[in-house]
Amino acid sequence: MLQLPFEEIYCLNLVERTDRYKQQRLQYEYLGILNNIIFYRDVRHPFVNEISSFLRDNQIGNLRGAAFNCTRNHYAIIKSAYLRGVESIMIIEDDNQFYKDPETLQTYFDNLPEDWEILRVNCLRGSREEMQFNRDGNTDKLWDNVETAMWGTGCYALSREGMRKMIEWIDSRYDAIDVPLFYYWKSKIKMYIPNRPLGLCFPELTGTDICEGEAASLSGPQFYYKDIKNIDLSMYQY
Repeated sequence: MLQLPFEEIYCLNLVERTDRYKQQRLQYEYLGILNNIIFYRDVRHPFVNEISSFLRDNQIGNLRGAAFNCTRNHYAIIKSAYLRGVESIMIIEDDNQFYKDPETLQTYFDNLPEDWEILRVNCLRGSREEMQFNRDGNTDKLWDNVETAMWGTGCYALSREGMRKMIEWIDSRYDAIDVPLFYYWKSKIKMYIPNRPLGLCFPELTGTDICEGEAASLSGPQFYYKDIKNIDLSMYQY
């Protein structure tokens, strides 16, 4: 049974996505962590379009449409945990699929960097440096803070200091939840990625909630991981 070293673990799921809810329960049962998961089931904000229009018209931040709905849920989880004195959390979106080997996952989570503030468990495509690090899965260095050109919220963990910095960013910039790491990756935040993807997003299997139109066609591991030749997608499917 997988032992995750985080005080609270959340799965963020829209109530209408019962397909994803069932899929998430399936993989948590397989990994032996179902009883540790807090399902944060949310209804889309009824006035998201009106709020987006207000923000746009008044030039407030960059939150628009579904990105607003996504960010408000992540923010609510993080802020609540921080105010309650929680030391660490993991947030999993309902299209994330963990690597299907509990022993491998345990090795990574048993060997976290001592100074970590944010762990990007579900990696997306980034710089060439990051791609090379992901590709070299046999390296002795399991985690590194290599440069990244892109980040996603599919699965990540925050220490207490990581929570504080995320809250500070959203409170001051009113921007999307993934933006802090885009700017802070090295200078202001201790962010680490694993040397192999410990999770993948599979929006092409269940439909993306954020991207629309052309952007949606670019989603999915066949796009994010096109430069990693040795990845076996079957190891992320339950």
